[in-house]
Amino acid sequence: MRGHIGEISRIIRAGLGDYKGHITDHAVAIQNAAKIIPAMFPEGSDFGDTDALESIWTDQSGFEKAAQQLVDFSGELVTVSQSGDMKAIGRAIGVVGGACKNCHDNYHASNWSIDYFALSLIHISEPTRQEAISYAVFCLK
Repeated sequence: MRGHIGEISRIIRAGLGDYKGHITDHAVAIQNAAKIIPAMFPEGSDFGDTDALESIWTDQSGFEKAAQQLVDFSGELVTVSQSGDMKAIGRAIGVVGGACKNCHDNYHASNWSIDYFALSLIHISEPTRQEAISYAVFCLK
C-alpha cells in the first residue's frame, strides 16, 4: 500500500493532472488491499516471524475497525481521484496515510518507516515523461 500512496504523491508533486486514471488505479489497489487485511490475520495465525503485535488477535474488533476505516477512506480517495482535483486528492491521500499510520501504531511492532535495505522486491513508478509513466521492478540483494 505504501508504494501506491507514494506513486499518487509523486504524480501530484509532478503536477501530472492528466494522469488521474493512474491515481484512480492506485487508489483502487489500496482499497482492494485494505478489504482483505482482516483475513490476513485469522485466529490462530499469531506465530512465526512477524511484526504483527498480539493486539491484532486480542483486540480483533479494534483491528477490524481500523481496517474498515482504511477501506472507507480509500473509497473516498477513489471517488476524489476521478475528479482530477489534485489538492483534494492530496488531502484524501493524507487521510489514507493517517489511517495506515494509526493501524501500524496499534497493531504493528516496527515503526512507520520502511527498512529499505531489508526489501527484496520493490516497484518503482516514476512520472518522468508527459506521454507515459514508466514502470520498473528491481530485485535487491
